Amino acid sequence: MKKVVQIGRRLLLEAVCLALWLAAVPPAINYIVFFDLLAGWVVLLLLLHLARWVYLIKKRCEPRVPVFLLWSPALVLMPLWGLVLCGEIRLVNPMYPWVAIACGTAVFGLCIGGKVPFWIRIAVCLPALALWLIYFPFMSLLLAIAVLCALLLIAKVLPGKHKYRVPAWVPASAAMTFFTIFVAFRFYNINGDADMRIIESQPGVDVLFTYDREQPVGKIIGEQIMFVMEGCGGDIIYIGMQGGRKSGLIKYEPAAGRAESSTVIGESSDNMILDCERNEIAIGDFSGASAIRFIRADDISEATRPPIPVDFKATRIEAARDGSRYYALNESHTFFVYPGTGGKAIARITGPDEWIYYTENDYFVAVTEPDYSMVRFRYEDGGDAGEIVVENRQDIHIPVYQRLDVFLQRGIEPGSILVSNMWAGTLSEMDDKFREERRKFIAPGVRNIAVTPDGDTIIVAGYADGHLYFLDAHSWRIITKCYIGRRIRGLNFSSDGQFLYAGSSQGGFRMNITTILNAGNNGELPD
Repeated sequence: MKKVVQIGRRLLLEAVCLALWLAAVPPAINYIVFFDLLAGWVVLLLLLHLARWVYLIKKRCEPRVPVFLLWSPALVLMPLWGLVLCGEIRLVNPMYPWVAIACGTAVFGLCIGGKVPFWIRIAVCLPALALWLIYFPFMSLLLAIAVLCALLLIAKVLPGKHKYRVPAWVPASAAMTFFTIFVAFRFYNINGDADMRIIESQPGVDVLFTYDREQPVGKIIGEQIMFVMEGCGGDIIYIGMQGGRKSGLIKYEPAAGRAESSTVIGESSDNMILDCERNEIAIGDFSGASAIRFIRADDISEATRPPIPVDFKATRIEAARDGSRYYALNESHTFFVYPGTGGKAIARITGPDEWIYYTENDYFVAVTEPDYSMVRFRYEDGGDAGEIVVENRQDIHIPVYQRLDVFLQRGIEPGSILVSNMWAGTLSEMDDKFREERRKFIAPGVRNIAVTPDGDTIIVAGYADGHLYFLDAHSWRIITKCYIGRRIRGLNFSSDGQFLYAGSSQGGFRMNITTILNAGNNGELPD
């Protein structure tokens, strides 16, 4: 029995050590360009540990040389940590990278061996403690203390009885990892935490629904609102979502106070196509059963025709002007062309991530990943199997550390393209040759772009800070901004162009554009 306990304890320590090793540099998975590097790193890690365990079983002693090799690959990957640390949580709050670094430094100081005076160890902990007290509530501080105690316990136990020591920088890096995950969880998974009175007090901003579980939509809404869109006649609101408990599409009737979810679709793509004449919705299914689905507009529980299967999570769809073809983009950056009658893809191209469809000329402009080029292409019909022809390609020279998200929108001038850079927080304008003509800083974490139907105003969504920025389309002067909550996506106009619909972490909103612009000019909204 004693032998079993010793083996179990050793296996537990090995598992904890392996988990720390993996936690040292995990954010590299957020960058597609590093997927292969990360996969190779994990494979190397497992092979080295396997070789070590075999040696332990046969020789009953610790190998000396491979111990260093077990940790050395992480040293090479540590710079990637910094990229994601600054890239991800910097957008939520510019101070959060410093909080993470302070926490990592504190753990390093407490775990490091040698004759380091106790007062120095305590001194390196004080900045982390101060920053936690400033930026996080009391419960978050308790969580940080619990994680810190666990790391200290692990660091104390592992070196104590075994030669297989864990360098102090490993639990320090793991602490920064846990902090980053904690910040990301709060940002992406917690909804309805802002003061709604601030939003409701802004002129021209109407609250359609919130995450309040007592409201019709709040009972069935998912974690992430992908779009809020006006229905035919304006008396119905359609809501696309991901992370829903039942469905990815909701039909909401504000006047009647009724909301229902569709049983036809799993999770929603970034957009949907509403055909009022045919009383039909075409929408991409982002769930495991990926497809373009066709749903009755007046009864979203009923499909109008068989779905068109799409490989691996449909993120966005469009339809040709005559309805003869459907275009879809999936999560792995593959663009598909499908016949309007259904069936298999008749053409495809790999690379597009964000794209604009010029219906009048039947061509596309896209930004590609991972090379980040601007591409213009079109589909040439060839009967049963057509061809996608690339007409122009131009690198846009975005540094690797700035490659979070880039979004496109048609510009004011013919052929011009508006480009938002989420990392840099900028809005740029390119001509039809993909040459940048001007650039303006808006705010870190800007995402979706919309241009009012009259062409006078550009609206930029602050995904990180929760503001909608209203710019003069000609001078690019920021006229005003309004706050509706973080994670803003899917900017859609009403049929008359008077209202803008958007969803956020606070719910769904309808903005009267004229009222907001007038209030901004009169100083009634924040500058």
